[in-house]
Amino acid sequence: MKLPIRATGHRSSRRGSVLILVLFVSVVLGFLAVSMAYRSAMILRVSRQQAVLVKLDAQADSVAAIAMSRLLENTADFDHPAQPWHSHGPLAAEGWMDDWAVTGDAAVSFVANYRITDEEGKLHVLRASSESLRKFGMDADQIACLFDYMGSGEYGSSGGASNSYYQSLSPPRRCKNAPLETLDELLAIKEFGTADYWGPRVSDSGTEPGLVELLTTAGSGQVNINTAPRAVLETLGISAEGVGQIDAYRTFDAFSSGQLENHAFRSYQDITQLQGLSDADKDMLAGRVVFRSEHFRIIVTVRHIPTGLTRSVDFLVRRSDDKIDVLQRRWAL
Repeated sequence: MKLPIRATGHRSSRRGSVLILVLFVSVVLGFLAVSMAYRSAMILRVSRQQAVLVKLDAQADSVAAIAMSRLLENTADFDHPAQPWHSHGPLAAEGWMDDWAVTGDAAVSFVANYRITDEEGKLHVLRASSESLRKFGMDADQIACLFDYMGSGEYGSSGGASNSYYQSLSPPRRCKNAPLETLDELLAIKEFGTADYWGPRVSDSGTEPGLVELLTTAGSGQVNINTAPRAVLETLGISAEGVGQIDAYRTFDAFSSGQLENHAFRSYQDITQLQGLSDADKDMLAGRVVFRSEHFRIIVTVRHIPTGLTRSVDFLVRRSDDKIDVLQRRWAL
């Protein structure tokens, strides 16, 4: 009698297949678990970052409120960089908030600060000649593109840009054919980038500040002679000696004697009485300068120390006798 033959090989094959299937399922489940854990960690990280960004935005608004209050506190009949609205120490040293640090101190959460520039201490774009812009370090192509964009140049002029250039961009746009309404429109013009706007810029004469420090679209076009950078004074058509006399008169720091009022121009009469200023220079400044301004730019920077996340916000404001109006709020670099 023949004994039945056991199919041991077939059973071993089935057992091996099951083990492989179990192993495969285990690997897939492990991968899904790791993936879900990673995704959860990423969601948690993004949520925490968003929470920090919300706090940064809120703190940026708080810092801007401090800066605006200091602008309102200046009741003098002139503005000057030595006044508290411009000259101030680190906010943390003044004890505004417990979690503001002077520097990157890990014991606290944030570093917050601001700076204010007087928009009327800058040259208005509509008053800017090619010669003035060259003094600011702009090259011929940039000047041509700026004037062409505003419709005050010849389309297709050497170095300029016509509508066909802007239509070829993605997304396409057109030349404005009108004066700039806000200075950041420079960033939409051919030949201009963020370094040109914010600075520092490298020119043939060396390192130049960003155009945001020198040009403005705010105000009447008159220049605050107390706050204007020397580079702006040099565009007012007065002599080099006159620029030097004005710059020396308004200088006031820890080493200066007397009161700040004695180093500030408060009326045109102060200009006429300045020794060393020629009659031609005095006539050139008549009607072109102011001594107290309405428009200011506040640039706030807040950094979260543990994450390194930073918010920089640019506020353009207008000051009246009893209030500050925010004309523009945008993220800065």
